[in-house]
Amino acid sequence: MKKILITGGSGFLSKNLSIYFNQNIHLTYNKKKIKFKKHNYHKINLENYESVKAIIKKINPEIIINTAGLTNVETCEKQKGKALRKNFRIVKNLVNECKKKKIKFIQISTDHLFDGIKKNKYSEKSKTKPLNFYAKTKLLSEKYIQL
Repeated sequence: MKKILITGGSGFLSKNLSIYFNQNIHLTYNKKKIKFKKHNYHKINLENYESVKAIIKKINPEIIINTAGLTNVETCEKQKGKALRKNFRIVKNLVNECKKKKIKFIQISTDHLFDGIKKNKYSEKSKTKPLNFYAKTKLLSEKYIQL
């Protein structure tokens, strides 16, 4: 049974992923705590690199799925510093530790990276055209992951 760490544990996607995998799941949260009796919850500020190192050392996951971030497009436009912290710094912290510890990392992206003109499916090779600042922070994260 794989040990999986899912960030953003209070969100819709993370809750459903934890139900789907139904394995040794650890979820992180920052402010809004949600309790599923069969999972382990950890309060953490993922923007703090030392905290990220400590939680990864404690849990020792084989896979990290990042669902944490600021997804409200209007808030991202108005509070760009916050958007960068939530959508880039968190990813940077997680990726740095994943690379050091050889942990598989899954990043959740967005369709806001594309202008919607192309009607077919997009892939990692598709040319991006971020529609807003939220998309720009997600693209920045994706480029960092690929370094």
